[in-house]
Amino acid sequence: MDINERDAVLDRVVSSIGEMEDFFSKASPSAAILKESKEMAEELLKNFQEELRRREEDSGKIRMEFTTLRKELDEALKAKTTILAMTEQLESLKLDSAKAFEERDKASAEVKRMQDLWQKFTSGE
Repeated sequence: MDINERDAVLDRVVSSIGEMEDFFSKASPSAAILKESKEMAEELLKNFQEELRRREEDSGKIRMEFTTLRKELDEALKAKTTILAMTEQLESLKLDSAKAFEERDKASAEVKRMQDLWQKFTSGE
């Protein structure tokens, strides 16, 4: 409930109290009834103000929780971005590693072939 709504409700409550005072003062000459109605209206107003205060406190707590959650969400999104970048780097490293292993295997095969040729050459075959 914002300040304008609260002021409007308080104005209506005060206006209603005034109307009740007028009604009871005209409808019944009894001061006791008027006093009781005033006390009841004051109690209602007091209860309303307490409830309003409690709700404003709850609203403040909720805003703080929302701010905390928003910060945590921002941190999680940053972490996600970092993880995605690292995943891409890892995939690139996997490809590079696979190429390096393939080249190593080719080089090993070539070395083996050259050793065999050298053996043949040195043995006179």
